[in-house]
Amino acid sequence: MDDFDFSDAIKSKSDQLNADDLAGGPITVQITGARRGNAEQPAIFELNGGHQPWKPCKTSLRLIAACTSSTKASAVVGRWVRLYCDPDVRFGGKTVGGIRMDGMSGLSRPVTANLTFTRGKKKPHRVAPIEPPTEATRVSGDTLLRNAATDAGITAEDVASWLKAVHGADLASLGDNDLRRLAQNDIGLVVAWKSEA
Repeated sequence: MDDFDFSDAIKSKSDQLNADDLAGGPITVQITGARRGNAEQPAIFELNGGHQPWKPCKTSLRLIAACTSSTKASAVVGRWVRLYCDPDVRFGGKTVGGIRMDGMSGLSRPVTANLTFTRGKKKPHRVAPIEPPTEATRVSGDTLLRNAATDAGITAEDVASWLKAVHGADLASLGDNDLRRLAQNDIGLVVAWKSEA
């Protein structure tokens, strides 16, 4: 089997980072540059790790300003941020999903800002301090599954055997999101199945 990473194949064909690009989980990236955008997307942040630029919405820009106590690009460039897909983001009265930030380097404590999420309503957005990693990271579903199995005292091979016996499926055929769900939801079932076998 050729165990290759197909994350590039699921990236949106776009000139910017999209929420769909984060469907596999959050990413931690460094903002390496900034430039002025247009009226709808006023800031464009360049990211390391081969990612498309992040064009944060106004809510995210307000959150960045609250975290840095500044609206200057120089206060943001060089910082690391953790970005994730929030499926509840609304645009034009519809729930469309969007990119949110929940971590930033250079903070001495968590920052919570009450920001508008729909006309006349606010909700808290929390950003935790994060340490800059040595490189952009995104834990794969395979790694999550192996770690969850090890923590439960079983192996990935045990998970593969359970999946084949109970569902008739091959572990190697699962995509990243399926591996994540398996790691988060089914490890207890595998342990129980193995103890009965």
